[in-house]
Parts: sequence; structure tokens; C-alpha cells
Amino acid sequence: MKAVIEFGFSELVIKVNPTNKIMEKSITNVLPGIYAPWPEAKHKGTVELEIVGDTLRTLLTELCHNYQQVNSDFIPYDQNTNQVNLDYEVLVNGNEYSVFGLDTKLKENDKIKVSCCTQYFA
Repeated sequence: MKAVIEFGFSELVIKVNPTNKIMEKSITNVLPGIYAPWPEAKHKGTVELEIVGDTLRTLLTELCHNYQQVNSDFIPYDQNTNQVNLDYEVLVNGNEYSVFGLDTKLKENDKIKVSCCTQYFA
């Protein structure tokens, strides 16, 4: 699946297989670690990923893998416990992920928001 990530201050907004073109946006106030795996995002405001799989768990696992490669503390999903870390909020189309479960299949134009609830991360 294609995932387009838009960056906010301490959150990611991810659109799955968007049918409309995602416009680049300027980033004004973002924690530096939020775009650490994708340095080009600092200027573009967005990044596009191709992810093998179509579940929320797969998406979160891929995000964590990218952040771990640059030693960032932005780790919303704990692969050891198979749970979303307590310092994060994950919404799927505006609803808490637990309504659907981590193995829910993501569809075209689904919008996932991953927010860090702690103040700082590296």
C-alpha cells in the first residue's frame, strides 16, 4: 500500500492510497525528531512510502522500523508486546484504533493520525 505522511508538531497524519494528489506543505513548528528518518520532509512537509501489507499493524511496524534506524524515540508500536505504546494516540478516520484493532485492513483514503502524547523525543 502507498502511505503519504504529513508532518505536524508531534504527530503524523498518514493517508492510505490517496486518490487526490497530496500537496507539499511548509513545516513551521515541528519537533526535529518527527522527520528524522526522512530528512527531505523538513522542506517538503510530506513523504511517500510503499508498505508491504495492508493492516494498521503493518503500517505502525514500518513507521517504527524507520524511526529505529535513525535512533529516534518516536516509537508508537511495541513489537515485543504487540501493543500501541501508552505515550501515543492512534486514530483511524478519527476513531481510536482499538475500535477496529491493529489487524484491521486499511482502505483507500483512510486517514491515520499517530500522536505523541509526551512533550519531547529525540
